[in-house]
Amino acid sequence: MSVKKREDNRLPEETYAPCCRVGILGNAQGSAYVEYNGCKIVCSVFGPKQIVGDFEERASVKVSYNVASFAEEERRDKRQERNPSTGDRHTSSALSETLNGAVLKDKYPKSLIEINFLVLERTLSGSEYPLAVMAASLALTDAGIELHELPIAASVCLSPGGELLVTPTPSEIRSSSAVITVTCFPQRGSILSISQTGTTPPEQTEKAINLCVSSCVALRKIVADTLKEEAC
Repeated sequence: MSVKKREDNRLPEETYAPCCRVGILGNAQGSAYVEYNGCKIVCSVFGPKQIVGDFEERASVKVSYNVASFAEEERRDKRQERNPSTGDRHTSSALSETLNGAVLKDKYPKSLIEINFLVLERTLSGSEYPLAVMAASLALTDAGIELHELPIAASVCLSPGGELLVTPTPSEIRSSSAVITVTCFPQRGSILSISQTGTTPPEQTEKAINLCVSSCVALRKIVADTLKEEAC
């Protein structure tokens, strides 16, 4: 029996393969561009910069998350009566928590590390968090910032037919009854955070988390391979 493929020709449990580039901005210490399925994100890293004033034993990591005015068709066309910044605030907060936990801040006393995101294009507000985490891992490594490990995030959604779809597309997210996102250090096998919208049966929840972790392992390899290619 053949398994039905998804709209982008992937199998239900197949992870996406985004386009990744590093070192794209000459004025930043580190930078990266990540693109997949209608979402394009640039991440730039500035620092570590010395902070003038009281001595701080650990670095301060500041995250800035911005969306270009031309990024969303739905925003330009005003087709939806909703506050488009709600998902952005959540994404910004989640990114700040993840990256503050990933950077070895003890290595950079009395320093400021700025991590800036710019969403150039997307089709669904709030769906780009996993790509943004990937972009940050690439840009921070490009900048030579020491990390506990490369943070990676992945999502799984529950389709209307009860099927779990790994790294869902925006349209799959829109039609889903639940989305689970896991952020982890894949090489260490440690989970940093789990978030969920909607409800899933307990057995589906456990399976979804395991699928997210497996996807994070696959995505980490893409990040590592991209960094190796750029280093050659």
